[in-house]
Amino acid sequence: MAWDEVENLDPIFSFVTIPEFVLWHSVGMEGLMEVDEEKVDDMVLALLYLTTFEDKPRLRAWKGHNWDALDRLHRKDYISDPATKAKSVLLTDAGAKRSQELFKKYFTK
Repeated sequence: MAWDEVENLDPIFSFVTIPEFVLWHSVGMEGLMEVDEEKVDDMVLALLYLTTFEDKPRLRAWKGHNWDALDRLHRKDYISDPATKAKSVLLTDAGAKRSQELFKKYFTK
């Protein structure tokens, strides 16, 4: 996508991947905002904690989140491969620990 095409996007909700692989998001009249994928990944991992359930001996979580973020979490070895027919992902030991830490940090009083 060329930069002149980015300027002509619907300003309400548009996601754009620029050739340099930087994710931008357009909301309302604020214009384009660069997305911090690390922060997105942290929030998705924290929110996965909300839907965890035991699948002995590990935890699973429903995968109703952004696919790109889930793929990045898989590459970071926090979750199993989300590209399956299963409706949930398996959290690795490191993923379960980090998910709980992030949830406590951002969503508890």
